Amino acid sequence: NSGWFTAVFHFAATVSVPICQDQPLESHQNNLMATVEVLESVRKEMNHSGKTPRVLFAGSSVVYGNRGQKGKALAEDSVSQWPL
Repeated sequence: NSGWFTAVFHFAATVSVPICQDQPLESHQNNLMATVEVLESVRKEMNHSGKTPRVLFAGSSVVYGNRGQKGKALAEDSVSQWPL
């Protein structure tokens, strides 16, 4: 076991718009700075092992706001290029 990791799955974030609005500094720390820390760990691993781990970053549907109709799928062509 060399300690090298092959992939990082990054799912952590504050997914509540009201919480982000009520607690902007904490949300910034959790959403942006935690991502920077994950990517920094990947960079260090690349420097140490010479290998590039894959990073999977997943967002949530909250980026689309209140679009569409309840109970119906939201088509990609029904949202703008820059939803927020």
